[in-house]
Amino acid sequence: MNTKLHSLPRPARPVTVPGGGTLHVRDLSLAELREIDRRADGVGAELQIRYAVLVCAYALANEDGTPLFPDRSAEDLDAVECLTPAQLGAVAEAALPTKADAKNG
Repeated sequence: MNTKLHSLPRPARPVTVPGGGTLHVRDLSLAELREIDRRADGVGAELQIRYAVLVCAYALANEDGTPLFPDRSAEDLDAVECLTPAQLGAVAEAALPTKADAKNG
């Protein structure tokens, strides 16, 4: 992946997460989505958890739209795992396009 492009600021939108607080989420590029697919490993529920953690690591941003975890390292993924399942779900839902988004976009 071209690290120069993935580290560029993109518009970030605030997402209120369960339990209070606000996190900022940026849209994922097609290259980032493909990289998430490549990095996700596991079976069943473990695969779903790993995928959600990766989506959050790639989508979480600072208010200015720069990635919160630009390296997406093992330590970064550990930090993302401090979020609750409900918080992970809220961030992933905000970051991933849905079929309805595609039809309306």
